[in-house]
Amino acid sequence: AWTAVRSGVPRVVGYSSERRDAVQAVSASVVHELADRLEPAVRAADLIIVAPSAGGGEILGRIAPHLAPAAFATSVVDLARPAALLALSAGLGPRWAASHPLRSAAGEGFAAARPELFRGAVVYVTPAAAAEGAGAASVATAFGANGLAAASWGSEAAR
Repeated sequence: AWTAVRSGVPRVVGYSSERRDAVQAVSASVVHELADRLEPAVRAADLIIVAPSAGGGEILGRIAPHLAPAAFATSVVDLARPAALLALSAGLGPRWAASHPLRSAAGEGFAAARPELFRGAVVYVTPAAAAEGAGAASVATAFGANGLAAASWGSEAAR
């Protein structure tokens, strides 16, 4: 989110189930505004970045019916295969890709965030299935537009 805001994305909306993290993010200008509920925020988004502390399947299931027709989603995860299976089961296959920046933060939540954490990072972007590259291409383009190098890593569900 910091990278998007610093790159001039006009509207970055944050949501966290941990209210403390959300308040810290808006106070530090990491996001432009906070959403009180996940579903309304998703409806207006072009790209949804899910950064779950564990799993994320519940979040993917919640956002799937609310995505705008041209919107895409990505899950920032260490292991793409479980996330790909969750995205497919939520019906997000063609509009979803896993993303794994080759940098890691020590800790969780806002306390682990730093504005320069992903500067110059390579982000591996993995579609849910081989025939569903549109989501991966859109996610890679978004990362590239924000100064990160995106590299495709093939289909995860096919492995």
